[in-house]
Amino acid sequence: MKFLKPLLFSAIFIYQSSFAFYHKNGHFSAELGPYYVHQAHFQHINIEGLIGNDFQPDYDKSDLIVGLGYYLQGLETDKLIINYGINGYYFTLHPTGTVVQEGVYSNLSYAYDIRNLPIYAAAQFELHPHNSISYLIDAGLGINFLAIEHYQEHSLDNGLTQPDNAFYGLSKKAWSSSVGFGFKLNSLKDFPIEFKYRFFYLGQSNFRKTNPQVINKLQTGRLYAHAITASVSF
Repeated sequence: MKFLKPLLFSAIFIYQSSFAFYHKNGHFSAELGPYYVHQAHFQHINIEGLIGNDFQPDYDKSDLIVGLGYYLQGLETDKLIINYGINGYYFTLHPTGTVVQEGVYSNLSYAYDIRNLPIYAAAQFELHPHNSISYLIDAGLGINFLAIEHYQEHSLDNGLTQPDNAFYGLSKKAWSSSVGFGFKLNSLKDFPIEFKYRFFYLGQSNFRKTNPQVINKLQTGRLYAHAITASVSF
């Protein structure tokens, strides 16, 4: 429930901002598309009195991202329009991998979820806005409300090795940024469609420990995502 509060706050803020600052050139933007992430990192977990365990991640994951923003028009010339506003995105990451016990035995797999809600103060530069196709450059800086949860281990040797489940999740805030570029189809003037590539830096976090014999915490590593999105303005 804690993680839903910033999502609700963001939706209310965007909704209220549309009325507080509304003028004829303000617009909403709804965004959807697949993302790809090269996630997590190799980590050695030290255990008191033992060699410890290696956490080897599976790297390539993909899923869907959704976004909502509200923009106001700033500078306008024949060749350039600058929009500014606020936008937010929601998507989840699902890291998985193998636990190599004592650096030798690959008897366990692990998995957990990372929920991301990055919210940005954003600017968009639209080149050649009066053509049938215009070109876009986006940038945003803000906070990612991230939650890591549902850490689980599973036996890979038919139950002979019992899971340790030595970690549990937490919620935190991390600095985040986003940049993107793409193009906009202006033929539908009331509902112009945009297609973009977008890069996200989402920050990093770590788990809490449940076992006092575990010396260091399991970390997510720095989180990056690449997305291809379609959006409509209204």
